[in-house]
Amino acid sequence: MASYNKSASLVEENRYTENVSTGAETNLPKKSLAMAYLLWFPFGLFGVHRFYLGYKLMGILYMFTAGYCGIGWIVDGFCLPNMVKETNDWMEFDASHPSRLMVSPCSETGLRYGQGTCGAITSLRWRTLRDARILTLNPLGILGIQHVYLCRPWYRIAYSLTAGLFGIGWISDICRLSTLVNQANAEIELLRSGTSITEMKRQDIWDCKTSEAYIFGIPCGIFGMHHFYLGRYGFGFTYLFTFGLCGLGWLADLLRMPNLVQRVNQERKGVTDSNVKYIDDAYILAFPLGIFGAHHFYLNRPGLGIVYFCTLGIFGLGWIVDLFRMPALVRDANLRIKQSVTFFHFPARNQYSAYPVNSPYPTAPLQNDHPTQNNYSSYPGGYQSTEQPPSYSETVSNQVSPNVI
Repeated sequence: MASYNKSASLVEENRYTENVSTGAETNLPKKSLAMAYLLWFPFGLFGVHRFYLGYKLMGILYMFTAGYCGIGWIVDGFCLPNMVKETNDWMEFDASHPSRLMVSPCSETGLRYGQGTCGAITSLRWRTLRDARILTLNPLGILGIQHVYLCRPWYRIAYSLTAGLFGIGWISDICRLSTLVNQANAEIELLRSGTSITEMKRQDIWDCKTSEAYIFGIPCGIFGMHHFYLGRYGFGFTYLFTFGLCGLGWLADLLRMPNLVQRVNQERKGVTDSNVKYIDDAYILAFPLGIFGAHHFYLNRPGLGIVYFCTLGIFGLGWIVDLFRMPALVRDANLRIKQSVTFFHFPARNQYSAYPVNSPYPTAPLQNDHPTQNNYSSYPGGYQSTEQPPSYSETVSNQVSPNVI
């Protein structure tokens, strides 16, 4: 979660207050095209020209990949004038529009964007389609190096372990690269305005995409990769150790993938409760693994789950019966969840007594519709006389029904 350093933010804002308020031109040192070419020719394979132009992340990647096997270095020779212009334009923009984001590099934001410097993020630079193409259209693209640049570190790990999700994800990235760059820039713009990761998760920009769920699900769904992408880690590990519920759960997920994505997005935005149980999930767990009580563990019935595990679904009979009564089991589980959520919610009380509104015990009578103050009680309305009102115990003894007692 992003934590804001107010003092550092004030220092940064004061640094540019004069330029922002007066609209005067910023007197910043410009990057030289001649110097960029001098650094590019002998040291370009190590990314020195990238460091000079402020592309620190790209410079590091060039350093460890020899300029992306020389491909990036050659492309930079033709694009260097545009890169110098982009850097100078960015420096002016960054000076007149200082970032309000100050976070620890160990936070979720710092780990995702990898720009931590001295404990704070001081600048977030927009990603370019040119650099994204250089990273994707080279041998290292299949290992997901482009996702490091696009602020998607978890994709980088998944691509490294699966060779670009067996090539399908890499090919998909080539086709949708423009969309990925626009999404990364939209996230950076929100972060520069001070929006936290928690707030961003409630916006459409961070919604899970059906296309990406299929990219994970088709080649690696048998290992639960699409469930890890959707944040359903319980199902992810279950699929990982059971090979997609013996392949049956994986095939069913390919058919219900749009519903899964929509369900997860609604849960992230708080539209639906993330604890709610669904009948399709219960059936998918029950059909191959119901004899071991997997559906009972899912429905928060660990006792029955252990019994089924030790008795093979009570010798198979209980498992067969559960297939017919599954809707009732899911309803009961959701009802118990709802009751546990409202357990500590106190019922509404009227303004005259300590009993709930629907209590059979009486309340003080109302004499008019307009609240007034009497001499004895702090409650509005009710008694208008100067006489002491009857005690509550007398009122109860006179009005309470014998059936209540």
